[in-house]
Amino acid sequence: MKTICPTSPDVGECAEAVCDQHLPNQLKTVANTLAYALRAHGVDPTIYGNPDHADQVVGDWAASDWEHFLWLSFYGFALAEETDIRFGEVDSMVGKVIASGQVGLLLSDKTTADWNSPQSWFKATNSKFEKGRDLFDCHRRHVLRGYAEMAEQGHPPTWTGVNPPLWVLRHAR
Repeated sequence: MKTICPTSPDVGECAEAVCDQHLPNQLKTVANTLAYALRAHGVDPTIYGNPDHADQVVGDWAASDWEHFLWLSFYGFALAEETDIRFGEVDSMVGKVIASGQVGLLLSDKTTADWNSPQSWFKATNSKFEKGRDLFDCHRRHVLRGYAEMAEQGHPPTWTGVNPPLWVLRHAR
């Protein structure tokens, strides 16, 4: 999975929506996308992730504004917390996400107290058939379709030790 699909402006809600099967890859994609965004600011991304495996749409968005970059960093932190809650472990990508987030914070001349949720978002790449819907609604529909396909293939999505978000439960078959 090389796509980041925020289903809410709230990073915690987004992380909760990611099923167990996608959690490690989503964290890796966030690390790679943060590295991609840092590279756009002249930072050598080598230790932060592989920018060649980034979600480039989100990477361009994150590189365009530090508020965007910090949102993506906080989403990575929320994914790390979700991994710990569900599996009691720290994924190997967490260090890369934390390091990238710290570098971005230093370059931005902001503090975490100065951070505000982004006022503009990237265009949903999966929404070409869903004109007029907001980004989060498009991504929720995309995620639900993916989860339905997983179930049809005999591998339904799971959430270890936690419940899936209500919007997922309402649409479960």
